[in-house]
Amino acid sequence: MLLKFLLTLLIFACILMSMELGVSTHPVNPTIDEIFQIAGVRYGVDWKLVKAVATVESKLYPDAIGDRKKSIGLMQVHVALAYQYKITRRMLINPYINIHMGAYQLSYLIKRYGLRKGLQMYNLGETKYFKGKRRAIGYYKRVMREYK
Repeated sequence: MLLKFLLTLLIFACILMSMELGVSTHPVNPTIDEIFQIAGVRYGVDWKLVKAVATVESKLYPDAIGDRKKSIGLMQVHVALAYQYKITRRMLINPYINIHMGAYQLSYLIKRYGLRKGLQMYNLGETKYFKGKRRAIGYYKRVMREYK
């Protein structure tokens, strides 16, 4: 578990370094679907599920801002989560970083709590979910409709 966490930090560090140096994080400019595929493989989640989450979260709009300006990008990654990995608001607009960050969190939640609970927690956040605010039942159904 610790090794996987450290590997993830290394991946994000490489992405950040390449951005600062102006170097592409992929040999060619990947399409959005290719980024979903790369992230899905990297984090062990079906890329179509990751894309379904992004569709529900942002309608696949890379500059989307929601949740009182606390969630950003395709996957609507929460700023507080991104800051834990030294990723800024500005960096979250980058589809590559945003999709990887969202896929990583989605993978973690699904592996820890199962598909239904993991998706609900992705929408609400773990803290709100455990405090009893489980209004995300409709969210699970919307994601699953997009996924099919």
